[in-house]
Amino acid sequence: MKRTLAAWLPNWPLGRLAIKQPELAGAPVALYSPSRRGQVITACCAGARAAGVRLDMPLAEATVLLEAAARSAGRSVGDSLRESPPFSERTAHGVAGDAAQRSSQGNQSQTRRSGGSRWSS
Repeated sequence: MKRTLAAWLPNWPLGRLAIKQPELAGAPVALYSPSRRGQVITACCAGARAAGVRLDMPLAEATVLLEAAARSAGRSVGDSLRESPPFSERTAHGVAGDAAQRSSQGNQSQTRRSGGSRWSS
């Protein structure tokens, strides 16, 4: 008899990011990716949810909420936002977008790439 297991791990991208960037521990972190409605939040930690960030929220709205939370914690919003491309086996090697660089350079998209493909944490 063939058996199949399906697992839903909504915080997997956040866990993977926390391992790669331990300095984010305790920061309200949200991941975003492009959609038909523009860039939207695809994952967020409990700290970001406490700041009011929700899944599928527009990035601009989440940025305002995270900036307020980051200011009260003495961090920059660049510590809180990371790009997270859609899940795909084909894209298993990664990127993490740096929102602080993007906002400081007049909204020019800056993305650090590792490997040759894009991943979602």
